Amino acid sequence: MSFLDKMLGNTGPASQLAPDLRQALAEWQALPPVDESKAHFLVRHVALDVATTGLRPGVDSLKGIAAIGVQQAALGGNDIFVCDPSPEAGDATTRQLIALLGFVGKAPLVTYHAAFVDAFLRRACSQHLGIDFAPQWIDLAWVLPELFGQIGSGRVMLDDWLRHFAIELPGRSEALPDAVAIARLLLAAQSEATRRGIDCPKKLRDIEKNRRWLGRET
Repeated sequence: MSFLDKMLGNTGPASQLAPDLRQALAEWQALPPVDESKAHFLVRHVALDVATTGLRPGVDSLKGIAAIGVQQAALGGNDIFVCDPSPEAGDATTRQLIALLGFVGKAPLVTYHAAFVDAFLRRACSQHLGIDFAPQWIDLAWVLPELFGQIGSGRVMLDDWLRHFAIELPGRSEALPDAVAIARLLLAAQSEATRRGIDCPKKLRDIEKNRRWLGRET
C-alpha cells in the first residue's frame, strides 16, 4: 500500500486503483466542504438521480446515473454528467464513478427519496472505489410539502409534483429525464424558499430535519 493510500485510509478496492484514479480520488476527498450558509443563488447544487435494474439496493444494480448542475437560478446547459455503470464493466465503471465524484465535487446533492438513490450509490462506491460515499442530501420529498403544502393524500410521488407544476418530460423513469425533473423542482423550491426568507441550503436542510423529526413523510 502506498503512502498516499495510508494517509487517506484507502484499503481494498481503493488501494488497487490505477495511479491516476487514486490521485483523482485523493483530490476529491481533499476538497473543502461548500459553505451552505451562502444564498441559494451563489451555491452550485447538483440534482442527481439513478436508473436501476430493480428496487432492491442490496441485490439490484445501477444502470444509469445522471447529474445536473444548478447555479444562479438556472440549469447549467453544459453542466451535465451522464454515465451507464454496469457491474460487469470493471475498470470502465470505476472510472465513471471517479468522474462522477469529480463532477459533483462537494456540492449539495439534491434528489427525490434520497434513501433509495443513496443506497445504490453508496454500494457502487464501496464495491468499486473502496470508499463510504455518504453525502448529506437535500431530499425534495420532504422539502416540497413544507414549501407548497401537501398535494393529494398518502405518499406523494415525483410524478405528482411534476403534474402540480405542469412539468412534462419525455423518458420519465430514466436517469437523465428524472435528474432534469429534480433540477426544475429544485428551482421552484429555491424561489419559494427565498421568498419566505429560507435563503440558503442550510435552511432547506433544517426544514427536512424538522419534518423527519415530526414524522411528516410524503
